[in-house]
Amino acid sequence: MKKKRASLIQILMAMTLLLILGVFLIISAFAVDQEQASEKAGRITKILAGDSFSLGLRANGTVAFAGDLPESSKMALSSWKGISELELYGWSYIVGYSETDPIVLTTTVDLSKYGYGTNSVDWSKENLCEWTDVISVVITPNYIAGLKKNGTVLTKTGGQTDRIDIENFDVTDWQNITAIYNYNDSCLIGLKKNGTVLATDNHWLNYYWNNGKNQDDDSDWNHIVRIDSNYLGLFAFREDGTILGASYIDGSAWSEKPKGGYWDNLSEIICGSDSVFALRKDGGVMASGDSTDPRLAEVRTWKGITQLSMTGKMR
Repeated sequence: MKKKRASLIQILMAMTLLLILGVFLIISAFAVDQEQASEKAGRITKILAGDSFSLGLRANGTVAFAGDLPESSKMALSSWKGISELELYGWSYIVGYSETDPIVLTTTVDLSKYGYGTNSVDWSKENLCEWTDVISVVITPNYIAGLKKNGTVLTKTGGQTDRIDIENFDVTDWQNITAIYNYNDSCLIGLKKNGTVLATDNHWLNYYWNNGKNQDDDSDWNHIVRIDSNYLGLFAFREDGTILGASYIDGSAWSEKPKGGYWDNLSEIICGSDSVFALRKDGGVMASGDSTDPRLAEVRTWKGITQLSMTGKMR
């Protein structure tokens, strides 16, 4: 009888130990899962680099940052949640996009120290609570625009509104827009799904665009797939590999202005502040701009190029 009792106690002790071991393993596994989930949530999925700072978009929709940023921007970035895409816009703005919430903005510098006076707007301080489903933006001192997923466009004007054609800045009837662009901080350009182009400034549209095409042919500004611009003009890349340019300069400081000719068989265009570059499908590079700039001639000698990008002073 005593042996049976001893055996039963041993069995119960063994079962208790197994139960404790099982609970321990379950807790350990849960802890590992939690740790892995936390690690995954904090994982950086995208990195952006500014002049004196870096940004990281985490998998959990928060933003990491390091470097020289205004304290107000650091506080703003620390509060951002649910960010699905992060963008540096120009030299002055950080843009956070969300799948469900409005876009959020903050600045990379104290704008009041960089020529943003009483006639300019700090758009990070404006109310954009209705700007949901926005997938790209255009930000200037005088207006801000947002392209929505459904192909419509939102705008707000401010700053030096005398530079904007206010009467024609109403874009409520714009539909099927796939990309938006800024020209000269005063004109908003919209590229439509069918390859045609809209502009808020009809005076600029009628005058300058007509100078960049045959006066009797309205078909030139069709089949556009991408647009770039600088202070010299607007340049459109067509699906047939040609480029159209609408420029207000007289050509005296403009060498080999891209109006056709050998500016064909192209795969990409990119604009600097006073120059235009185009990558040919054969790997060559076309360059147009200030004829006194020796770098343009050098660029034209490049061969076997697969992609163009620009930074620094030429930008």
